Amino acid sequence: MTIPGLFKEYIWLIETINRYGKITFAELNELWKRLVPFFSLLLFYLLSGATEVARCGEPP
Repeated sequence: MTIPGLFKEYIWLIETINRYGKITFAELNELWKRLVPFFSLLLFYLLSGATEVARCGEPP
């Protein structure tokens, strides 16, 4: 992992703890697992040169 990538993960962690207040490791883990597929899909669209991203429920 690159330093900027690691830094972004730490920022996410701090922001999430700040937003939720008391949060367990299990809850943090669930939030993280939900975000990873979203970011992977976003990265795919950005790298594929797509100019628009379909909204949820709309046909492509």
